[in-house]
Amino acid sequence: EAYNKAVVWSSSDETIASVKDNGDGSATIITKKAGNATVTVVAVDNSELSASCEITVLEKIVNYLTAQDMEVSSGTSFVLPIELVNEDAITGFQCDIYLPDGIEFEMYDDEYDIELANRATSSHILSSALQNDGSVRVLAYSTSSKVFNDNNGTLFNLKLTTSDSFEDNVQIIIKNIVMTTPSEVEFKPTDLTITISKRQYISGDTNNDGVINVTDVVRIANYVLGNEPSGFVFEAADI
Repeated sequence: EAYNKAVVWSSSDETIASVKDNGDGSATIITKKAGNATVTVVAVDNSELSASCEITVLEKIVNYLTAQDMEVSSGTSFVLPIELVNEDAITGFQCDIYLPDGIEFEMYDDEYDIELANRATSSHILSSALQNDGSVRVLAYSTSSKVFNDNNGTLFNLKLTTSDSFEDNVQIIIKNIVMTTPSEVEFKPTDLTITISKRQYISGDTNNDGVINVTDVVRIANYVLGNEPSGFVFEAADI
């Protein structure tokens, strides 16, 4: 209810964040570069009436990994696609994958079953290795500096399995992500967290396809005979 409602806005560092007075007591902050700045507003009639806040401007991330949260069954196999979104041409990457209790990598010829998707070229090589902290490091690069095709889409697939004791809403975390261009410019995007939730079962639906039919009966018979049908949902079969 002041007679004079005019205020003055300012920034402690205009090169990081500038302030534009909207003329109605509010202001628009315009970010310039990464860093910290203090934005202050002061009443024109009384400089003792003021307020301020700290602004943290982060680097714009233009190259990063992403993935969709998933709902999966316990005691089954699933594929988790990891996507790359990139403005720059990327020729190689590495990352460390941390799996929660109840989720494990599938193995193929004693190797972690991780495959590059069709964004990779024929010259790209992928390797993986267990680290001391229990994570699995994935590394891929081109032997001839070829870049990954396109600017978005699946880069590689993780083939995983859930145990019968798999809990609901666990997280797969991908850390220590490093990407490089053919000219050896490095990018280190933020960590990626993927939530895996437990799919609810229909009693008797042993392949969890949403319907119960003779295929489920045959799968139960195969399970009893010890044939271990792929993706068999024991909880649904336990009827």
